[in-house]
Amino acid sequence: MPKRLATLLAVLASSFIAQAQIMDTTFLDEVQVESQRTREEGTNVSGKDIEFTTGAEGGVEGVVKTFAGVSSRNEMSSQYNVRGGNFDENLVYINGFEVFRPFLARAGQQEGMSIVHPHLVSSIKFSAGGFSALYGDKLSSVLDVRYEYPRQADFKEMTFETSLTGVNWSLKQNSKTWNVATGLRYRNNALLLNATDTESEYRPVNADGQILISRNFGNTEGDYGHARFEVFAHFAHNRMNQIPQNRQTNFGSLQEALRLNVFFDGQERFGYDTQFLAAKFQQATSVAGGGLRTFSTSGFHTTELEITDVIGYYRISELNNDLGSDDFGEISQIRGVGAFQDYRRNFLDAFIGNVKYEENASLRHFDLAWGAQFQGENIYDRYKEFQRIDSAGYSLPHRESTLDSVVDGRLFSTPIEGLELFTHVAATQTLINLRSKAWINLSGKAATDQGIWRYDIGARVQWASLSGETRISPRTKVIYQPTNERLKNYTWSLSAGLYDQFPFYREMRLKDGTLNTEVQSQNALHLIARQDKRFELWGRPFLWSLESYYKGLQRVNLFDVENVRIRYQGDNQAVARIYGFDSRINGEFVKGTDSWFTFSLFNAQERPLDDEQWYARPTDTRFNFSVYFQDYLPNDPSTRLSLTLMVGGGFPFGPDGPGDGIAPPEARSFRAPPYRRADIGFIKVLKGNWTERFEEIWVSVEIFNLLQARNTVSYLWVRDISANGQYAVPNYMLGRLVNLKTHIDF
Repeated sequence: MPKRLATLLAVLASSFIAQAQIMDTTFLDEVQVESQRTREEGTNVSGKDIEFTTGAEGGVEGVVKTFAGVSSRNEMSSQYNVRGGNFDENLVYINGFEVFRPFLARAGQQEGMSIVHPHLVSSIKFSAGGFSALYGDKLSSVLDVRYEYPRQADFKEMTFETSLTGVNWSLKQNSKTWNVATGLRYRNNALLLNATDTESEYRPVNADGQILISRNFGNTEGDYGHARFEVFAHFAHNRMNQIPQNRQTNFGSLQEALRLNVFFDGQERFGYDTQFLAAKFQQATSVAGGGLRTFSTSGFHTTELEITDVIGYYRISELNNDLGSDDFGEISQIRGVGAFQDYRRNFLDAFIGNVKYEENASLRHFDLAWGAQFQGENIYDRYKEFQRIDSAGYSLPHRESTLDSVVDGRLFSTPIEGLELFTHVAATQTLINLRSKAWINLSGKAATDQGIWRYDIGARVQWASLSGETRISPRTKVIYQPTNERLKNYTWSLSAGLYDQFPFYREMRLKDGTLNTEVQSQNALHLIARQDKRFELWGRPFLWSLESYYKGLQRVNLFDVENVRIRYQGDNQAVARIYGFDSRINGEFVKGTDSWFTFSLFNAQERPLDDEQWYARPTDTRFNFSVYFQDYLPNDPSTRLSLTLMVGGGFPFGPDGPGDGIAPPEARSFRAPPYRRADIGFIKVLKGNWTERFEEIWVSVEIFNLLQARNTVSYLWVRDISANGQYAVPNYMLGRLVNLKTHIDF
């Protein structure tokens, strides 16, 4: 292991120097690991892989971020971009139930934990595009998570995990009648937040609980008349309270080295409470060759608040950049001073409920599936905030003043039209929307002398009451696997389809707080060609996948991204195009372990309808390269290592949009530095007589951001009344951290 590790660390260091991008760590059990194989709907991973995931945010999303076509620049967030799309374009399911996220989160540290409990997961299925009509209506991707467990009677498994950032507990138990999987989690991110540039009294609290209860009825499973009832419930309590004190950020270059100092007064309170309840009844039928009928319903409720009262006093300084000076790196002169006031009183209450019917049947030559869903949304939003900026004694935006009087030689004046705030929003909205959806999908296969053809053909139709719009989305996929000796290790597939994403509340709410309820759905055409090649190396199986794609988007809503907050133009007055390729090599680079290398190259562009020039989208990072590597000591397999490396391009950015609009695409004329991050973990499975009472016990040491990379997640635009205008001050992510973890299986 030392030689292999040294080689990888050399590669990692060279990638860092080359402005590489790096990501979270995933631990996989080298004994029980199941090799990933890309199937019809995308990439499949077993729950054992997810259980050992480590990193700043960990969980299922930590695994997904290492897949081809996926990128992330925020280790504090569970959200991710797929092939040039934004966070709102990804579907997430748990046992067939679509799950939702909070609406108001501005930064990754405010989101709380992902709804997916990693210790309850049996498998995940991920598709970066071209997915079938059986899944929903988003533009980019689908993540299908399954909570499953062994069905044998009297099965019981309990897991307890603790670290410097929180505690996880889970229980899986089967009885003669009921099956139960439940989990509780508590997380405190103060350790992570204290590694940022802002010194603050952080009070983060993230807690959640979930339970899955199921029961089988009727005959032996698989027989006609056999039925299954399932209930899933989840609640989450997330608080991010802080009293900011000061911030110091160095930025610029060696030729122009600058420093921003901010001194705060006040506090911020962010809260997100969510509840999710779902139920499902399934019954085996005798339709045609046998099938399955499903009735399900779910309800999601969220209460969110943002309360901010913060005044900041800032100073921009120029640093001494003379390498031979004794004062190198010290302040040489003050560029400017100013102050700002942030005020927020935002409150949102939303309820989303739906009922769904699904059925599938196995006919003689193909399988047929169809279904329908009805959904209602009720959202109340009070949006009230303002920002006041004072730069060099002038309130921005600056207005001419009139002379009122002269008293004792002093001049007294007031603005001609009164003091104007830099930004101000005050709006209260109530939204009720109804949606209906239906779908049908046909799949089958045909064998010839040269190979096996598989096909998947389907369509979805949906309607929304607010816009009155009806859309039909046909989708198809063809897969060919040769059977002759020369080509038997290859598989080729072609996918094509339309994907219509109807607007949700966030797309309807404009920057000034008003709602455009007439905004139409965004439409994407997916064209995908894929090749899979299975081969052996060092006597072990490997898989190489190469996928090229094109996405053409119509009726696009332009958007801005600030950390994880997305603001839309909401007028369908743009088009976009995204094209590129993803490559992935997966296999046992070290015997008994599963590792992979992925590389993605793409171009994401957009343009307003009244402009012929194409511009980079906010998510156009151009490339991503990731490595997930596992190793262990040859003479001691209980001592393991896991390394995750990710390399990606910088995102385009520009100053904030004027007034009530977002920044136009042509204003994004700058690019952030590449995201550079490496996480490494060392795990030791403990052995001895005292461990026999446990199924397994291990401890790990995790080093987040091994190379102390200064990664930028967004920019703070500091305004100045002088000719210099605005300074783009980077908001850096976490520095290097060490985390300790203990994991016990009973």
